[in-house]
Amino acid sequence: MKFNHIKPMFILLASVILCGCRPASTGNDTPATDTDKSEKVIQTSDDKDTDKDDTKEPGKDPEKIFFSYQNNDLELKNPSSSALMMEGNYYSISLDSSDSRLYPQLSNALDTYNAAEEKRVTDAMSSAAPDMIELQGNGFDGSGDIFTDIYLLRADEKAFSFCILDYSFLGGAHGFTQYYGYCYDPKTGERINFSDIFKSTYDLPGIIVDELLKQNEDLIGYFKECPSDKENLLADIPSRLENEAKGLAWALDYDGIWFYFEDYAMGAYVAGSQAVKVSFSDYPEIFTNTFVNYKADDVPDIKTQYEKKEDAPKTEIQASDPGKNSADDNDPFFGLWIGSFKERQEALDLVDKLDEQGIEAYSIYTPEYENLNKEPYWCVTIGRSGSEPEAQAYIDAAQKAGFPDAYVKYTGNRLCKRIYCYIYAGNSLEITPSKVTMNEVPVEELSGTSYSEGPATLTIDSATVFDKSCNMQPFTGYKEGMSVLDWFNKANEPDLLGVFDVSITGTHVDGIYGSYWWD
Repeated sequence: MKFNHIKPMFILLASVILCGCRPASTGNDTPATDTDKSEKVIQTSDDKDTDKDDTKEPGKDPEKIFFSYQNNDLELKNPSSSALMMEGNYYSISLDSSDSRLYPQLSNALDTYNAAEEKRVTDAMSSAAPDMIELQGNGFDGSGDIFTDIYLLRADEKAFSFCILDYSFLGGAHGFTQYYGYCYDPKTGERINFSDIFKSTYDLPGIIVDELLKQNEDLIGYFKECPSDKENLLADIPSRLENEAKGLAWALDYDGIWFYFEDYAMGAYVAGSQAVKVSFSDYPEIFTNTFVNYKADDVPDIKTQYEKKEDAPKTEIQASDPGKNSADDNDPFFGLWIGSFKERQEALDLVDKLDEQGIEAYSIYTPEYENLNKEPYWCVTIGRSGSEPEAQAYIDAAQKAGFPDAYVKYTGNRLCKRIYCYIYAGNSLEITPSKVTMNEVPVEELSGTSYSEGPATLTIDSATVFDKSCNMQPFTGYKEGMSVLDWFNKANEPDLLGVFDVSITGTHVDGIYGSYWWD
């Protein structure tokens, strides 16, 4: 069989993320030192050059947004000895009440960020418990650390932007440092696209490397001693800029954009992690006018826009089951991502190939997870890890398998579980006005390592909906406003046969995303 809704196209996800050291906290005003390969630059349409919708009214700067942030400390103790195993922290952000009313979508987005950030750190600490118990049992007298710092950059009606530094230490020679950039449209609460900021990224790799050398004197001597590392960095940046710069941590400032590079991105460990700012005024030819809203002498000082609240009381979190080292199928996880495909079978073929080499790999359907691409891709990850350092441990295996650009990314929460269910005959369906039962039908998960065995019995009721992305053309007889339950009750039997793309919770069908026929 074949589906007529998917065209094959391979997209290799590329980035380089290795482990690093813990930098000193730099405070909140100065940033620290956080998929089609055929097109490596963003070239926007002509309207980006004119910016017809983004022309600033002369003499009027964007309205500022006022907010507060708070540090939240965590600790994890050995469940048997009560010895301290790990300390951690995360930051939460909230708008002032007046701005929360003015920008409700941004307020909601920050609430979602706060919850996700808390879960990310607590899950990482909890899942690291088995390793820390083992280390302390073998004589390690210290504790682990998941340290975060926040760099607040811009807060006006054009952009709300900040960066998170994330450092993890689990008792090894040194820790691992990573950055996460966040840049929201205050009016919609959606993340700002990289392509909204740049007219073209063709010259951006060279600009970033040049500015790194200007702004970080320690790199001059390093690259003089290791010129190939500079060449490798320059060659690596274009792949990081693909797919809305998914391979880079970046965040907008009032007068430019910051880029953050993890340890080992420059080359050797001694080069450390680095941050670099590319200013609007220095390179006006590469930027759209959308976020260029201030003259040189009127750039706001964000320190006047926020309040740092007193630290929240320390929270003690519970350790995971010591026998559980990785996330289960329904949990968010850290993946070491090595490939992305438009066809599921191509991803499964790669998973099988890696399995033959003794490498644990999974195919993941990206729309199922909060932080992955909303466009439908099947991405392959080596491992499903409960913490970032655990995912980093797969780097050597990935490189030996021929994936030098593998990188770690957190999935965020699982939004839904998508499956294909196959209706071969009408007698598989039991249809009543209040419920449709699909009895013992073959199913296969869109995410997973292989085709699911099935069969399964699934139910549709009044809570089942057509997803807004669903193409309604294959649903013969569908009329606008018709519910899923109504359609099944009114459709003729031949129209009920085929492959249904659905999301489920347990045995309940929550949403329908499509119906496909065999050619």
